Amino acid sequence: MGCATRLENSSRPELALIVCPPITCHCSQWVRSVEKNDYVTFKVSGSKPPRVLCVRIEQVERHHTFADLLRTHHVGKVLPGVACLEDGVRTYHQMANRQGVSYAVLEHTNGVVSLTMTPLSSMHA
Repeated sequence: MGCATRLENSSRPELALIVCPPITCHCSQWVRSVEKNDYVTFKVSGSKPPRVLCVRIEQVERHHTFADLLRTHHVGKVLPGVACLEDGVRTYHQMANRQGVSYAVLEHTNGVVSLTMTPLSSMHA
């Protein structure tokens, strides 16, 4: 599947995963309660002017680890340009949430959730 939309002027590479490709994964606690057909908004903090992206959740899958997710959905589909499983896991483990907690820690405490979503709109915040 191709990109439905791309986030512009993002200084945070993980934000590009929100909509490109349409399958993304999260390990933060908030995503545990997301269900199919929910509507979610993301603030694109690196954009000028600030933008909000609205999406509809099409599918929710829970995984024990990033490796499980990447095996299920294929590394190159989830992380375009990443060729192997080990590099994909390393990519996620190098990311952190806004509080600075690494995705490696969040993976261990919360597991990993993959979301398939459809962008509905992007608007100025």
